[in-house]
Amino acid sequence: PGEDLLNPLSKRPAHFFLALTGLLMAGAGLGQADGPRYAGTRAQVIKQVPPKYPSGSKRRSQEGWVMLSFMIRKNGRVADALIEDSSGEPDFDKAALQAVKKWRYNPATLDGEPVAQRQTRLVLTFAMDLPRRGASLRFREGYGRATEALGNGAFENAQQEWQSLADYDGWNLYEVARLWALYGLIGEASGDSVQALHGLERATRGGVAYLEKDFYQAALRKIFALKLQAEDHAGALVVYSRLQRQAGALDNHPEIRKAADALRQLIASDQVISVQGALTDVAGKPLWTRRLVRRQVALEAIRGKLDGVDFRCEWGRARYKPEENLTWTLPDEWGECDVYLTGRRGARFTLRQLPSAAPQS
Repeated sequence: PGEDLLNPLSKRPAHFFLALTGLLMAGAGLGQADGPRYAGTRAQVIKQVPPKYPSGSKRRSQEGWVMLSFMIRKNGRVADALIEDSSGEPDFDKAALQAVKKWRYNPATLDGEPVAQRQTRLVLTFAMDLPRRGASLRFREGYGRATEALGNGAFENAQQEWQSLADYDGWNLYEVARLWALYGLIGEASGDSVQALHGLERATRGGVAYLEKDFYQAALRKIFALKLQAEDHAGALVVYSRLQRQAGALDNHPEIRKAADALRQLIASDQVISVQGALTDVAGKPLWTRRLVRRQVALEAIRGKLDGVDFRCEWGRARYKPEENLTWTLPDEWGECDVYLTGRRGARFTLRQLPSAAPQS
C-alpha cells in the first residue's frame, strides 16, 4: 500500500508508565504444522530476574528495548540466548542477555517427556520509574529538520539529520519509536525497502503506546507489504494477525486480505518456496533468521562462510553444519520452527522450503 506515513509528533498518553517487563510476540495461523497435534506443554517460568538498568543509561534517563530469543533446556535452564533486534543501545543488549541467562523454567514436555523449547522474540523494555512524556525540544527540533528535508526530497540531508538524532544517548521510549519511524520513512521515500522495513519494525515494537493509532496501523500495513516483497512469508502473516487485532486497520484494504489469502494458498501448494538471504550484523554478530512455513528445508548457492544451521522449534531443536544438496525434515510434533544461520558477515545463500510431498535427498 502506498500510504503517506508522515504525521506530526504528539504526546505520549499520561497514564503510560512501563516497568521492566517481557512480552512474547508469537505468530499464529502460519499454516506450518499440518500433521496431527501432539500432547505438548509449554515451559513455565519459575525464576525471572529483571535486567539491571545500566548506570550510564539511567543517569541520562535513556530508555529502550531488546528483543531476544533463547532455548530452554530439558533441565529448565536458559541456553544460547541471542539478540534478534534492539533499539540500538549496546548496554541494554548486554544487560538483557545477562538477565535471561539467570532465568529458570519448569521445562516443556512432549508426550510427558521433558524437551527443549524455543522462546522467540521476547521483548525486554527498559524504562525509567518516572519517565519523561512526549518529545523533548531537542528531539522535536531535530525531527523537524529531518522531516523538512525529507519533504523537500533532500534524502541525504534527512539521513544526516536522523544520524545526528541517533547519535544522542538520552531518548525516552516515545522518542526512540519516532526515531526509528523516521528512519523507516526516509528509507521508504528514497526507495530503500530494507531500511524502510528495518525502521518501521523497530518503531512499532511498542504498539500504540508510543505511536498514534492511525500511524501505527498504517505502518503495519506498510510492513506487511515490505515483508511480502522480502519473501518473509511467515513474518507477513504474523503482521497480518496484528492488523486483524486492530479495530478498523483492515477497513478499506481488501488488497491486504487478498494478499494474505494468496500467501496461505502458496504455503499449502506444491510450489517450492525460495528466498535469498545474507548474514548481516545483529548486535555485533552476523545472523540471519526466518520463521519457517514448511517442514522440509534445504540450502543452495552458498557463497561465503556459513558456520551453522540452527532449527529452534516449539518442542524440539536441531543443529547442523551448512550443506548444499541436503534436505532437513523437521518432525510435525515439533510445532512451529525458526531457522538461524550464523557465519561470516556477507555470506549469501538460498533457502528453499519444500512441499511435504517433495522427495527427500
